[in-house]
Amino acid sequence: MTTTTPDLSPFARWGRAMDRHRRPVLWLWLAAMVLLLPLLPFLPSRLRTGGFDDSTLPSSQAQASLRDDLEFPTNTAAVFFRITSGQEYVEPGARRLIGEAIARVSAVSGVRQVISPELNSRQVGRSGRTVYALVTLDTEAGSGGAQLVELERASSVVQRDGISVETLVVSADSFFRDLQDATTNDLQRAELVTLPIAALTLLLVFGSVVAASLPVIAGAATTVLGLGGILALSFPADMSVFTLNLSSMLALGLGTDYALFLVSRFREEMDRGATTSQAVERAVATAGRAVFFSAGMVLAGLAGLLSFRIAFLRSLGFAGLAAVAAAVLVSMTLLPALLAVLGPRIDSWRIWGRDANADGATNGFWARVAGLVLKRPWPVLFVSLVVLLGAAVPFLSARLSTPDARILPVDSVSRRAANLMAEEFDAGGAAPLLVVAHAPGKITEPGQLSVLTDLTRALQADSRVARVDSLVSLDPRLTRAQYELL
Repeated sequence: MTTTTPDLSPFARWGRAMDRHRRPVLWLWLAAMVLLLPLLPFLPSRLRTGGFDDSTLPSSQAQASLRDDLEFPTNTAAVFFRITSGQEYVEPGARRLIGEAIARVSAVSGVRQVISPELNSRQVGRSGRTVYALVTLDTEAGSGGAQLVELERASSVVQRDGISVETLVVSADSFFRDLQDATTNDLQRAELVTLPIAALTLLLVFGSVVAASLPVIAGAATTVLGLGGILALSFPADMSVFTLNLSSMLALGLGTDYALFLVSRFREEMDRGATTSQAVERAVATAGRAVFFSAGMVLAGLAGLLSFRIAFLRSLGFAGLAAVAAAVLVSMTLLPALLAVLGPRIDSWRIWGRDANADGATNGFWARVAGLVLKRPWPVLFVSLVVLLGAAVPFLSARLSTPDARILPVDSVSRRAANLMAEEFDAGGAAPLLVVAHAPGKITEPGQLSVLTDLTRALQADSRVARVDSLVSLDPRLTRAQYELL
């Protein structure tokens, strides 16, 4: 009499393969970690700031017109000089000290023009102790990180003759740098708080140091592999600096979460008397299958970001895909191999005992919760909807806007410069709103000047506009007809 082995599902066969080849799989993962870890320090240098523009938007088209038609610089920086020793800018010693710093800024490579406070009295603050110089740059915004460092070095003022001056260099590059530093520091603080809590929670849930360490190992491996994927993607595509934080958080969370499913299922099978090989096979066939298809749904959602024209959002999509793919790979290869090697030792180094019996899966707390949901689905659905809708109510009063320096910490350079600008100068003085007007003919023709005059006066009539500078507002004493005769 012969017996036939029932056909195994693809996931069960995969679990059996990971069990049989556990040692080569672990060696391959070790080699991958040894290869990737030395390369990760080079990742930040491969990422870029900016990427928020879209060539089809009116603002991008206006910038292109300024750059191509008028040769107008689209990347500027402002260098603020604040005299902290009590003197005013009009005093010769202070003026000479700041003038020398402005001359050094003019000599920095890539600087096209510097407008000093000597040429524009509006660049002298109300207190007389703060001035700024406008610097136009040849580089594109978001690509001058090294140039920003040179500007900061050149503009620094050494205390002399009892005069001390504080300098602040602000630009699009400095804003992105401050934003990246702030998010990185916030992420590090969050990890210092959440990781110990997560480790303690795992110990309490599993009751074993070995079992609790597996999700941590899976999360770490997923993070390294996800960042390695971003490094590889940075060569054919532009990747934002913010992908670093997104990928780290997503990879660590998913890697740990998926590992919880597999480790829990493996222990349940071991408690029921299964052999190590059987437990690995069944864990992958059940929990592994759920992880695989769950990750597939996440991948499908993140893939939608790849359709955006804005490079920043596309790079976030790539980072998310890399993190999820890494989490699946770790869950379906590294983790089953580790479980196969550990076997019964999964419960080593227990911190508290637990009842290992076959009824644990049906008599536990979460089993009772699931039973309650199945028994009374409609009341549970109603209560869940009420809670979710209540949590969503505050969003009705949310006000969406573009980020500016107010989102940064108060001690950041960009935030301090923005506060200084608001206290000492007219609003928008260092970063005015530019309006590009295209004419069917020469802009200096009488008919075109008349239309430009109407546009200028309409803007001046807006209560939110402080000042309008244009071809037809150079001298308020001139009339429309006089401008057309010039």
